[in-house]
Amino acid sequence: MGKGVGIRLKGGRSSASSLSIDYDAIARVVEKYKSSLIYLYNKELRSNPTLKGAITVEFSIDSKGRVVEANVVTSSMDYSPLETALAKRIKMWKFPQLYDGIIVVTYPFVFFPV
Repeated sequence: MGKGVGIRLKGGRSSASSLSIDYDAIARVVEKYKSSLIYLYNKELRSNPTLKGAITVEFSIDSKGRVVEANVVTSSMDYSPLETALAKRIKMWKFPQLYDGIIVVTYPFVFFPV
């Protein structure tokens, strides 16, 4: 999926040996919604033109494809308005049904002025 991306599973009824998660589906959804995160970054960049860095978010996808939790786990920006806005926006994302438990994804996002 990409450098720094992590995935772990919680719950579910499938045995580990028969597990088949569509990692590309997760990557496609992140790619689909990434522009909304860039929008939030650009909005903050107007008032803070030197803002740049990486923010790693951990989010949990339930069995229906809803993001039920999203939290910033690391940030080189240390800028809570953007970190909070990103986590809130990620909670609005919709994924396909991928697993009958919870999928926990750790995903780094890198932002820099263009």
